[in-house]
Amino acid sequence: MKVEVAPEGAIGIREEFFARMNKDGRIKIPKLILELLEDAVETSLVGYALEVSLEPCS
Repeated sequence: MKVEVAPEGAIGIREEFFARMNKDGRIKIPKLILELLEDAVETSLVGYALEVSLEPCS
């Protein structure tokens, strides 16, 4: 599935990647994506709420 992640309240900062859902329903966000988001926000994402959009692949 296609996943889009953005820090809550951040305008124009989003990253997209493809992922599979684990058996327990979780999706892992790759480390590179987290690093790109942290660089864009210019702070650590610890404690931030993330807006996540899921889209099925065709």
